[in-house]
Amino acid sequence: MPELLTSNTFATHAVAAAGSVALGTVLSYSLDTFKVLIQVCSGSRKRLSMAQILDRVRVISGYSGSGRPPPVSNVRRLSDVISLEGWGALWRGLRPGLVQDSIFGGIFFSSWQFLHGAMMEWKAAGMDPIPRFDEEIGPSSPVAISLAAGVSGIVAAAASHS
Repeated sequence: MPELLTSNTFATHAVAAAGSVALGTVLSYSLDTFKVLIQVCSGSRKRLSMAQILDRVRVISGYSGSGRPPPVSNVRRLSDVISLEGWGALWRGLRPGLVQDSIFGGIFFSSWQFLHGAMMEWKAAGMDPIPRFDEEIGPSSPVAISLAAGVSGIVAAAASHS
């Protein structure tokens, strides 16, 4: 286990996890906003498509978006907010969400790597000769993997959602 902390594997996995979560959040944030707009703007009889939502946002606020948000007391419909805030509203809150998701992903995958290494060392404790690779030890049980992932998720959620 001390080798894990001194090697570059731990840091590499942490950076890769944070980067992948950041990229995924940047690419999917506006799609999630459109999904919410479709859910809110669609009635029980009429369901709006993604193209219709895009066209409504483009017609009402243009490509760059302009206007100021009204006071909260004056907002009665979601379309009022969309018409005043424009395209920039699709990525509002991206930075805090990106930071939160990056912290979660980095801590989750780093702690998972740490726990996986501990499981492999524990499983290989009585083997003779001492295995040099994880493949020589064999797979862990699904229950142990699930518990390690659960603990990693708890630690990551506690650190990123505090």
